[in-house]
Amino acid sequence: MLILEATVFNAWYRDDATKADIWFKRAVLLNQIKPYLRMRAQIALYCAHRQFDEALKEYETALVVVQQLPTPQFREYQASWIKWREEIEQRKNQNRATIQAASQ
Repeated sequence: MLILEATVFNAWYRDDATKADIWFKRAVLLNQIKPYLRMRAQIALYCAHRQFDEALKEYETALVVVQQLPTPQFREYQASWIKWREEIEQRKNQNRATIQAASQ
């Protein structure tokens, strides 16, 4: 689980896809990790690689999983997951603007 946190940290907070990939490749027994944690790491990786459409697709799938968590856990995660979607959209729009500015 800590390896996935290192993946998220490098992908999302440092925006370093290379290091995030290295950490993710170190993760073993991914099938034994809670799905929403695994999906969170994958979403962060997609964002670091500027694959925002894929990140949003994975996000929607992960949100369904999060919504199926026991109620106390779900309440804790729901607000942060909704906010995270807004942040992904914001990064997607910033990336699009950067690409457009570079092409002019």
